[in-house]
Amino acid sequence: MAFIHKLTTTLLAIIVSFLLLTTHSYAQSNPPPKNKYWEAYFKAKLRDPPTGFIVDGLNAIQQNSPNKIALDLGCGVGHETLQLLQRGYQVVAVDSQAEAFEYMKQQPNILQYQGNLRTIVSTFEKLPFSELPQVDLVIASFALPFMKTQDFNPTWQKIVEKIKPGGYFIGNFFAPDFSFFAEKFRSHMTFHSKAEAMALLNGFEIVGFQEVNVPGTKPGTMNHYYVFMGKKR
Repeated sequence: MAFIHKLTTTLLAIIVSFLLLTTHSYAQSNPPPKNKYWEAYFKAKLRDPPTGFIVDGLNAIQQNSPNKIALDLGCGVGHETLQLLQRGYQVVAVDSQAEAFEYMKQQPNILQYQGNLRTIVSTFEKLPFSELPQVDLVIASFALPFMKTQDFNPTWQKIVEKIKPGGYFIGNFFAPDFSFFAEKFRSHMTFHSKAEAMALLNGFEIVGFQEVNVPGTKPGTMNHYYVFMGKKR
């Protein structure tokens, strides 16, 4: 139930983000109180545990390189970022909301790792990949589907190119019947069939896979997604 609650609060926050981003004329003349929404969301997120499938994946791979680097896409308040730092990774943490990093600083023990942490405020499609190092691991928890269809494949290709041979991807993709979102939000997102999601990992050995299909908190909706752990060939 805690995991479902975490997913629900994440989805509700993303809806708020879409409302803010798509109200262009209002934002120009009278900026909406964006911080109010994100501050409440991130403050609540501080109480959540790290995403279970990310922790499970990290426990499974146990990379031992002394200079290993991880890219955390959609890091939020940094629960998974802290997991990476505690496991000896140098971390590049990316989120589209600057407020996320203010709350990340409130994570217990994270400041002691600040020398190994680089933070970037950016959407995925605008991320300056050419300025990023090659990485041993990419994690993306409930993050990558929030790109428009025309942006997804070019951005995904850049993500894959940044992973070293033998490096890992741990993340998830939404199925077409992930129905929590209204159509006006879905037009800003990308969904994949199981076969399409599998095809994204063509250059990887799939070492972990889980299909999750559970009722959403809104009546008549389903939260259907695929979790992957892949090792790049």
